[in-house]
Amino acid sequence: MLTNEKLQALGHEARVDHRSLEAQGIELEPTVHLSPAVIGTQREVEHIHRSIIELSTDIRAALAARDTGQSIGHP
Repeated sequence: MLTNEKLQALGHEARVDHRSLEAQGIELEPTVHLSPAVIGTQREVEHIHRSIIELSTDIRAALAARDTGQSIGHP
């Protein structure tokens, strides 16, 4: 493997191995990594959910004010 030859030539002890952790005899659980795009999408969904909750609260307040004859946000 060219990568390992280059690492050795540069005096590094690290090596690259294409085998799975299990095949290498390493007992570690694999981890899940999310791309920046997925993380951004998750944040956007969370923002939307917060906005929906805030909006529903405002609607309840507006309906309560309507029912009592009050105005909201208007002098």
